[in-house]
Amino acid sequence: MYGDRFPLPRGGLDALHTAALAREQGEFFVVLLDRSDSEFWRRNARDNARFIRRLRPRPSLELDLEVTSTDRLRIWRVTQPETERP
Repeated sequence: MYGDRFPLPRGGLDALHTAALAREQGEFFVVLLDRSDSEFWRRNARDNARFIRRLRPRPSLELDLEVTSTDRLRIWRVTQPETERP
């Protein structure tokens, strides 16, 4: 919650980038809001799900909150694997 925050575009990240980010930062969070109020947002939610499935190291879901009947907020924690920690 505290500390530096910087947005990263989902489309610009792949498993190599997220693994490097986890090694560099130790951990980071992915915050996604999935909406279902139009086909555009449902497609975006499917893209979010694909992105999460491809993340390395594997993220752990920290928060899953249905904010409204059409909005779902989820926060994942991505941490450096134990085997790579100093």
